[in-house]
Parts: sequence; structure tokens; C-alpha cells
Amino acid sequence: MTFSDRQLKLIEAAAVALTEHLYFTPEEAVKLIGGHLRAELQARHTSFESLEASGITDRTVFVRAVVNRVSDELKRSGKYADQRIERAIREFMESLHRSWELGHA
Repeated sequence: MTFSDRQLKLIEAAAVALTEHLYFTPEEAVKLIGGHLRAELQARHTSFESLEASGITDRTVFVRAVVNRVSDELKRSGKYADQRIERAIREFMESLHRSWELGHA
């Protein structure tokens, strides 16, 4: 699965929180988020395009699921303090919500 320009911009905007708080490279952050985004889309048997056309409630539930997947992986790694993860995840989630509320990344 490849991402459209719009989708990639959304992922890159969300990745900023991981680069700022956890010192990921932009590429590492995009890879991590993109992988979990794909996994959640597959788990829901849907596409990004269908999700974008759905209501705010569906998108919010999806965003939370992706954020939880990313958060769980970061915590499992044991490389980062919980406080840093929480701060990064909060900004990550806010970025995804803002992007979808505005209709662009």
C-alpha cells in the first residue's frame, strides 16, 4: 500500500511529535506511524479514502486506535521515559485530529 500526497502529509505532520520528543528521524517516525496506520486499516477492512469520507466519530476512533498502537510499541521498546512518550503521543494525536478537522495536512 502506498500513501497519497495528502496521506503522507498527514503522517509527516503527526511524525513531528516523535521527532521532537523522542528524537526519531523523520523517516523512522513516518515508518512507525505508516506501519501502524496500515495495520489498523487492514484490521478494519477499510481504506484511507473511505475513512476520510466517513464521519468525525469514525475518524476519531481510528486515530485513537493508531495512536494506541504507536504508544504500545514505544512503551514495549523500553527506550523512552513514560513522560516523554505521553507528551509525544498527546501532540501526535492532536496533530492527526487537527489535520482531519481542517481537511488537509
